[in-house]
Amino acid sequence: MDFPLLLLVLLALPFVVAAVIVAVSVIRRRRSAEAHGPATEPVHRGQADTAAVQSAAVHPPAAGRRVRAGRERRAASAGRLPDA
Repeated sequence: MDFPLLLLVLLALPFVVAAVIVAVSVIRRRRSAEAHGPATEPVHRGQADTAAVQSAAVHPPAAGRRVRAGRERRAASAGRLPDA
């Protein structure tokens, strides 16, 4: 095989593979749409309205925690241990 021809084949190969992947994806999407009908609501969060997603997100409030120094914790646990 001639060197320039091999170089052209190697340069074109990623584009050919990408074209095949896109074509297969389009065909599968069309067949899926024909079988299941058009999508009435978004399938993924990225397809939904941003405001609707943000208002639907429920974030539980953080539980309050009392911060204690390590020295206090050690003193409290040392006071509870029985004498050896």
